[in-house]
Amino acid sequence: MVQIIAGHYLFPFMKDISVYGATRHSVTAITECLRELMGMTILPIRVTSISPGAVETEMTANLRKLELNMLKFIDIAEAVIHALSAPQRVNIPSYYI
Repeated sequence: MVQIIAGHYLFPFMKDISVYGATRHSVTAITECLRELMGMTILPIRVTSISPGAVETEMTANLRKLELNMLKFIDIAEAVIHALSAPQRVNIPSYYI
């Protein structure tokens, strides 16, 4: 499950994204429940939550003027590959980048 870091922190002082953050929290809760459920089965399914910070996208175009060191798509892709290529005995519950 790939989601943004806002799924782990609330930003109530920012009126434009407070509800957005709440929806991201629900994705975190669903991911945690799914991980627990899969852990109770004999199926070889692992659930990892990958939470990047600011990523260069059209949505974050207005942040470029702040000269932040934003992530690129390849950074998220490499995190997904890392999680998928881990041995079956390795569980990576959360991956923050």
